[in-house]
Amino acid sequence: MTHGGKREGAGRKPGARALVMRSKAEGILAAVKEGDIWQRLLRSRNDRIVLDTMKYLTDRRDGKAVQAITADVDVGSRVAELLREARKRAANFEAQDRQKEPSTSGGV
Repeated sequence: MTHGGKREGAGRKPGARALVMRSKAEGILAAVKEGDIWQRLLRSRNDRIVLDTMKYLTDRRDGKAVQAITADVDVGSRVAELLREARKRAANFEAQDRQKEPSTSGGV
């Protein structure tokens, strides 16, 4: 009898944790005046709190800004190598097919 490993239907269902977290958040937010809290955060004497609050709110309104990702990847030579190999295999298959074809020339 085996133990462990991947089993059908095992584990937490997708999104289950998000539902628990969401319901808790909804319960807490229902008990407070959200707008008043946001206003208080925006009027804070601590500039860092005001900045973080503004960033959070604008990210929620406008969506997060796209972050550029740079990577130095040399795929060109690998692609060229794979293409050469594929062409060789195709040529070999075609040559084999030609050898298997019965000769159409000759007298009948």
